[in-house]
Amino acid sequence: MSRRAKIIIAVIALLLVCGVIGIFVAFQASQSAGDIETVTARTGTLSVTVTVSGAVETDVSGDVFAPTAGTLAAVYVEDGEEVEAGDALALMDTAPMYAELAGAQAAYEQALASLDSIRKQVPSTTDKESALAAEQAALTAYEIAKDAYDKLVEADEILGEAEEDALESVPPRSVDTTALAFENPDVAAEILQLSQMTPAQRDAQIDQARLQMEQAYAQYLAAKAQREQLESADDVSAQRAAAEAQVSQAAEAVQLAQRNIDNAELIAPIDGTVAFPTGAGVAAAVAEPAPGASVSPAAPVMTIVQLGAVQFVGDVDEADVDSIDPGMGASVRLDAFPLEEFPSSVARVGQVSRTTVTGGNAFPVYVDLSGTSESILVGMQGSADIELEEIVDAVVVPIEALLEDDGEDVVVVVIDGVAETRVVEVGKFADTQVEILRGLGDGEEISVDGEVNASLIGGGSPFGG
Repeated sequence: MSRRAKIIIAVIALLLVCGVIGIFVAFQASQSAGDIETVTARTGTLSVTVTVSGAVETDVSGDVFAPTAGTLAAVYVEDGEEVEAGDALALMDTAPMYAELAGAQAAYEQALASLDSIRKQVPSTTDKESALAAEQAALTAYEIAKDAYDKLVEADEILGEAEEDALESVPPRSVDTTALAFENPDVAAEILQLSQMTPAQRDAQIDQARLQMEQAYAQYLAAKAQREQLESADDVSAQRAAAEAQVSQAAEAVQLAQRNIDNAELIAPIDGTVAFPTGAGVAAAVAEPAPGASVSPAAPVMTIVQLGAVQFVGDVDEADVDSIDPGMGASVRLDAFPLEEFPSSVARVGQVSRTTVTGGNAFPVYVDLSGTSESILVGMQGSADIELEEIVDAVVVPIEALLEDDGEDVVVVVIDGVAETRVVEVGKFADTQVEILRGLGDGEEISVDGEVNASLIGGGSPFGG
């Protein structure tokens, strides 16, 4: 290479170095120009909270059930109406009930007639053939009724064992009735049916199936006795006993039909406010009560709630629930009252988890709202801030001022308009602030200017980014 070429290259290199230095000087000048966006670190009180979403529920309520499946003829109350215990709420259509009563009474009269005719009938070939056919038909009906009863009993035992196992598990869990039904296909329908009922309703359903089985068995015995009586007119004791049993079962059916009629008018069980099942916060799966609506004992027609005992219930993730205790301060905000906060405290923490809408596992936390002056209604949505800890005399800065550089927590301190990074030790986090334990003092200015901060830590990102 010639000497002239070497000189040219040296000049170009010098110019490049000067350019870089000029750019660096200009950049440093821009950082010290006094236009960096800053905040002041202050000593104060840091409240560490957890926010939960939920809705207003009531601790005191009474469900109103229909005595039997049917339809409503009249509804005397409206959703949200105040009632007293004993007030009439609705009336069921009693025409089918009276028809059922008439049928039961006719069966009772027939049973009496059968009992009376046992000793009076003269057997014949035609009578014997008819009696044999009737016996076979009654036996088939009994076997069907017994199979239905046995399946209900088996399903109830399976469901009961699963519920006990769920309650004894740590933590307690809910029963997956769909999986349980899949594992027991022979009684899958019965498991799903019983899982929708309360223990009292399950017992009533099984008792009704048992009664139907016993009635079918009594009818089978009566038919068998009729056939045997025709075959052997000398011994009528068995036939008489079967006929007497049939009379007893028919009498029970009459009493049940009459009891349904007596309970056709639905009555308020407690003082409170009417809540239709279509209202928020009421767990039921029937249509809004109105004339013509179908009802059954499996689901409440309506619920009476006491709004004076309302509480906010929010779901807390299982990872956070251990840090929440009764008595902790809480502030509730409801969507219906966007400009108000309702200070209160945690009343209790639920011991049984439930699945959230996103499929997570959470525990209910109950915050008392009974002392508020607003008309808070069951089902109102909102959120609650639960104060887990209060740290006094803490140096706090906004979370966005905290950054990470090579695995260390840093802030950008601004002194006389010049920005520089400083390693700090962090403590507790709140929603928008973070506690600084060491490395920063009260009154110091720190940068929240993203461009400046990124340049000083080599293009790094805010803490947690």
